[in-house]
Amino acid sequence: APPAKAGPGQRSVIGQTVTLDGSKSHDPNGSALTYTWKFKSKPRKSTVTIQGATTVAPTFVPDVRGNYVVQLVVSDGQLTSVASSVMIQIKR
Repeated sequence: APPAKAGPGQRSVIGQTVTLDGSKSHDPNGSALTYTWKFKSKPRKSTVTIQGATTVAPTFVPDVRGNYVVQLVVSDGQLTSVASSVMIQIKR
């Protein structure tokens, strides 16, 4: 199965666009990958959604202070990766 790599952890602030990076994910056979990003957890009062959740570099704009954990799963059309997670810490 292709390994998913959700990219490095980040720090940001409320209202500033966060860009996720799945570009280090790859398929050993060279097949094209599909990407599925979703929140594994986010601050309780957050209503944020991921824009472009099926792209290699989706974005979201944090609306509440706290930790957002985003999970990436990739597929080569036959096999699906184990989920890879990244934490985004949002200060004020």
